[in-house]
Amino acid sequence: MPQFLDALFGAGAWSFDPTEKLWIVPDRTHRGPGREYYCIGMTGDWFKARLADEECA
Repeated sequence: MPQFLDALFGAGAWSFDPTEKLWIVPDRTHRGPGREYYCIGMTGDWFKARLADEECA
């Protein structure tokens, strides 16, 4: 998965959350409000999460 994410989003553009077992990638095309992230599971399933501005401070 790390090599795939590097190829898709760029090297170092993602991080891994070992507690949730998710790769997290900021959506650089999202223009607000808040921030959006791609959340990719161990099996390749994914969802998008949005945090409000006040949650990002």
